[in-house]
Amino acid sequence: MNFLSHFYFDNSHKDSYHILGVLLPDLIKNADKKWIIHPEKNQHSYIKPQHLALFSGYQKHLAVDRIFHNSAFFKHYQHQFKADLKHALGNSNVKLFFLSHITLELLL
Repeated sequence: MNFLSHFYFDNSHKDSYHILGVLLPDLIKNADKKWIIHPEKNQHSYIKPQHLALFSGYQKHLAVDRIFHNSAFFKHYQHQFKADLKHALGNSNVKLFFLSHITLELLL
């Protein structure tokens, strides 16, 4: 799911730091594809409630993505979009996996 979907499903959470944590994985990837962070490696240093809430939201995002992206629904329609886009775009340099993935997420 993209960050808008994550926000839609979690925006009623009482803790704004948790909500920000839910958005962070996609926001970070959008900022710079080279940034690869591993907040779980520093989990022992999260002492403040805000840090724990950010981390909790971050972890929830990853868990929801794992479930969603491995669902039969997502795999089926992503494959279908990829086939349709390949036919429509021909020999384009567009990465079909990425485009079909994003297309399905945005349509939902």
